[in-house]
Amino acid sequence: MRRQKPPGYEKWTWVEIEAGRRMSKQEKRLRRIAKSLNAHQRQLDVPNVPFRAPPPVVPRADANRPRELIPIAIHVAPRTVTPSPPIFRPLLGKLGRFLSSQWIDELPEWSQPIAWSLILTSPVVIAAIRWLHPGPAALDSVFCLMFMVVGAGAGGLVYDGLQRRRLQREEEESERQQLRDWFGATIIQELRTCPVRDFDFQSLATRCQMPRFDADRAAAAVYRQFSDRFVADGIITSDERRKLSTLAKVLEIGNDRVAVIEAAAKSDRFKGALDKVLADGVVTREESRELEQLRESLDLCEEDWRKAQARIEAEKAHPSSSRGDESDA
Repeated sequence: MRRQKPPGYEKWTWVEIEAGRRMSKQEKRLRRIAKSLNAHQRQLDVPNVPFRAPPPVVPRADANRPRELIPIAIHVAPRTVTPSPPIFRPLLGKLGRFLSSQWIDELPEWSQPIAWSLILTSPVVIAAIRWLHPGPAALDSVFCLMFMVVGAGAGGLVYDGLQRRRLQREEEESERQQLRDWFGATIIQELRTCPVRDFDFQSLATRCQMPRFDADRAAAAVYRQFSDRFVADGIITSDERRKLSTLAKVLEIGNDRVAVIEAAAKSDRFKGALDKVLADGVVTREESRELEQLRESLDLCEEDWRKAQARIEAEKAHPSSSRGDESDA
């Protein structure tokens, strides 16, 4: 005899009916919600908004076997306790601030000279009183304390003076550097707009109100820019040499200064090539030959060449740790 299906489940298969009977109420509720949401999504025709329903329940052979529990890892953030600062730290800070006389800076400007006069003259007055009228030991303690305060205050004055002087020098040097950069840009603009024969470096510096020392440093910086540009390809051609000679002449740069600037430019160019060769930790014969050719074309000094050889030997003997870490990884 054929089994009768439950009412409302005539279109269902017995496999689906048995799977539904083995589902819990929670699983059935989630399945109904998923079906309703999918139907609503199809009705609205919303693209690229998929809804992942719970996985279907597969019939199991042993229906009475208890379900396996899935462990859930719960991460509890450790509680950080900020230690409270020691009680004596603010007290020591206030004591040091008092002994160094930093509190005087918070006084009005008209009262600061009076406060410094009282602090600096009080030990002298107390010493005179102690000399004329010997007193108890407490007076000696006050006398020593006043000397400590005066010494700390004098040290604070000297430190503040040196600090202000250093900051002032740094500000002045920064302003002068900005002025030299502006004058260097002005030199380049003048060289581009007017013929070389009409260029007068001294009149340009006078017109721009530049001191001679700063004007010479700006001219040296301009010459260094052109030197770096010409040695970038590893060789200074005859045409480039002619341009550098003309530039040094119009900027009134001496031969000794020219030699120093070009040597620095060549040294930096060679160091850049050497760093590129040593980047992989292996110096091949071709790379050694290229370095030798670059040295000859730049006419590098012997001292820089010896330093380069020492770096190569040191790299061969002791490879850098960073490459070792990369190889291990």
